[in-house]
Amino acid sequence: MAIITKKEFVDKVYEKLKEQDRFVPKNTVYWTNKAFIECMLDVLRNGDELNIHQTFVLKHKYLNERKYNNFNRGEITVPGHYAPYFRPMHEMKKACKEYEERLKENEECE
Repeated sequence: MAIITKKEFVDKVYEKLKEQDRFVPKNTVYWTNKAFIECMLDVLRNGDELNIHQTFVLKHKYLNERKYNNFNRGEITVPGHYAPYFRPMHEMKKACKEYEERLKENEECE
């Protein structure tokens, strides 16, 4: 499993578009990716929900106040707050299932 940086992701999108015979300059891919991330952040800032059909849902979720036992400081209370909530939908779950099947095939071959 690899960690893909933003630059590598832009390169992957650029190559995917080239495979589909859709020429888009790499610079345009970079700024589109940056704008998409900014839009996702704006959705969270405004308290909205982003639903990309059959791919994912991004929204904020309220987490209630919680108490933890910390051995160094004693009991710590974390106040209630909002946190980003990401829910994968059909297409992402399907992609994970395909990855899992590929791993099983590789194990069987060894």
